[in-house]
Amino acid sequence: MNLLRSNVRLFYVGALLLVTTVLPIATVAESNAWDGTWRLNEAKSQLGGPTFTITILPKGEFQIVTRSLSYKLICDGKYRPVVGQRSLACVSGTLTSMDVAEKDNGKPVNTVHREVSSDGKTLTQTITTIDEHGPGKSVRKVFVRFSKPSGLAGEWTDPKELDRQPQIMTTALKESTFHLGFPLEKQYTDMKLDGSDAQTHGTAIGVQATLSVKPETPQRLLTVQKLNGTASLTGC
Repeated sequence: MNLLRSNVRLFYVGALLLVTTVLPIATVAESNAWDGTWRLNEAKSQLGGPTFTITILPKGEFQIVTRSLSYKLICDGKYRPVVGQRSLACVSGTLTSMDVAEKDNGKPVNTVHREVSSDGKTLTQTITTIDEHGPGKSVRKVFVRFSKPSGLAGEWTDPKELDRQPQIMTTALKESTFHLGFPLEKQYTDMKLDGSDAQTHGTAIGVQATLSVKPETPQRLLTVQKLNGTASLTGC
């Protein structure tokens, strides 16, 4: 479980982020400080820790840990479940490059190629979508090393990650229910203040996400997110 703390925490399945500062756009009710619409203040915000970590295990397996998932890749071409109906197969892997194929409910959806630069400082990731007509659009991202150079192994961060995260969130507290929403992503969760799990609506197909919340102080709420029943992130 990855423990991160801040004044306000945004949860978004597929892009879990830590936000240190938000700006109010509109206040719904002056009597309740939790009610409002908020915009990310990028100038005063940062993500905690690396975007993902790659570890090469003694038998040549790859252990990949993101802010929300942890899984192994064995480069034998066999598909293995990761989360929900998603499965991955490592097609090939070396100390400096890796090719992975992904399926959703048994249907190929994309391929991923990762390769480290010759100086070991950056990792380029190219994701190519797959449809009934074959390979489609490719999206390229460049990550920078968060730790000492050692091929693919190490910690990597996305310097433009904040630009790709939800910029607007809504919050509301009514009696014993807390609402947390991301309107542009059409994602929201309505949680009781008793710590019970509540379903997050608008997640990716095959991903079962829940959030729970408990008050620590009138200005501080403790939240826990679970993916498919496993706690993945906590915050206040």
